[in-house]
Amino acid sequence: MSELRIRIEPTDPQGPQAMSLLREAALEARLLYRRIDVGVPLRQFIDSNAPIPVNPPVPARGAYFIAFLGNDLVGSGALRPLDETICTD
Repeated sequence: MSELRIRIEPTDPQGPQAMSLLREAALEARLLYRRIDVGVPLRQFIDSNAPIPVNPPVPARGAYFIAFLGNDLVGSGALRPLDETICTD
C-alpha cells in the first residue's frame, strides 16, 4: 500500500484552487450555522443569501498556501503581517 503525503504549495489566493476551497468552506459553514431558531438573533448565524466570500490579494510580506493529500486539494492557509516585524496566520 502506498503512503499518501501532504504537499503544501504557495499559490495565488484569488486563483481557481484557492477560490474552490473557500467556496466549499462557505457552503459547509452555511449548512452548519444556518438559522433554525426564530428567537435567536440573526447576527449569530451565516446568512444563506450572502454572496460567496473572496480571498484578498496577498499583502507585502504575506503568503498563501494550498495543501494536497496525494492529488486531492484538502486545505489552505495564509500568513499576513501584523506589523513591520510580526506575521501571523
